[in-house]
Amino acid sequence: MTCAHKICLNSFISLGLYGLIYAFIARRLWIPAGVLFVLQYVGFAVYVVFRGVPSPVSLALGIAQTPSLINLFVLGLVAGSLSFGGAYTAIPFVQVEAVLKGKWLPQSVFLDCIAIGNVLPAPLVIFATFVGFQGGLVEGSLGTAFAGAVVITLGMFFPCFLFTIAGHDLLEKLVHNKVFLAMLLNMMAMLILRIVPGKFLRRSLWRRDRRDCSDCSTDAQSQRGRFCKRRY
Repeated sequence: MTCAHKICLNSFISLGLYGLIYAFIARRLWIPAGVLFVLQYVGFAVYVVFRGVPSPVSLALGIAQTPSLINLFVLGLVAGSLSFGGAYTAIPFVQVEAVLKGKWLPQSVFLDCIAIGNVLPAPLVIFATFVGFQGGLVEGSLGTAFAGAVVITLGMFFPCFLFTIAGHDLLEKLVHNKVFLAMLLNMMAMLILRIVPGKFLRRSLWRRDRRDCSDCSTDAQSQRGRFCKRRY
């Protein structure tokens, strides 16, 4: 596993933690904010010492080991419920469950699903529809593929309608809560701060991994050439 893959850690913990830290800062509670800020690095250091650097699947839920219709619906439901910030937060969640954990969807096909979602005049989260189609196609016939596309789409959009309609009064109260509002604002800011530097860091690590692989192949070729010269 490359270094670029190892840095793709689960975002839910860090987003919630930094949202809580910012909520403390907004209320001028400097000591709890500082303690949480330090404890995050202490906890990560302890985890690395005893368990090693976490892999992309270390915090996966494993809710879609196979692309059955019920698993696809649950995958869409959980992704739509937990991926705050839009489709860009849902993409890695679906990827780790379908590509890395379940291994029923190739990485190249997953990228094609995202590409199709980008070119269509629809929300980017519609990429999940094509993931469900591919999952249903793996599981059964063409009819199952269309059914998979429908159920994962329903699961992905259901939390949005549920939170908006059923929880309207509660959301209105939470918006006027200064602590909760500060936490949400920081979570949105942290999402941007994680996406932009992470892209550049991952690209640089990917280039370094390719360079290391090319160096290894060059060394192997040179050793093979020296062996042939000694032999002949």
